[in-house]
Amino acid sequence: MKSDTIRAVDEMHKNGYSCVLCDGNSMYTSRETGVKPLVGFIESDIDFTGFCASDKIVGKATAMLYVILNVSEVYAEVMSEDGLQMLQKHGITAYYGTLVGEIQNRMKNDICPMDKAVGGLTEPAEGLTAIKNKMAEMNIK
Repeated sequence: MKSDTIRAVDEMHKNGYSCVLCDGNSMYTSRETGVKPLVGFIESDIDFTGFCASDKIVGKATAMLYVILNVSEVYAEVMSEDGLQMLQKHGITAYYGTLVGEIQNRMKNDICPMDKAVGGLTEPAEGLTAIKNKMAEMNIK
């Protein structure tokens, strides 16, 4: 694990962030849940190429967003098998605390709505469109 990944994990645990992206002296953090912070990072003018990331939960949808951000490593407390495959397919080194078959929604009674939205998709750019559409449908701003 790269030192920036270790720093990102430590920062996430120490300060209660939902995700942390690190590269040398640069660090970006969020306490927002779900895909919202990553969509915000994508829409910013920041180049995250080569950054290392730490996240609470990474499913397929989140993994697609990390591919678009062009990070080099991702650590997740919980990662789905589809998320792991997406990261690996795009050459992103992945670490996790727990690997699960699928990410569940907040009510724990169905699959995560964002992962459902990208279910049959293979291209991250298509995934981003599906995620934004789902966010609009769910009134996530």
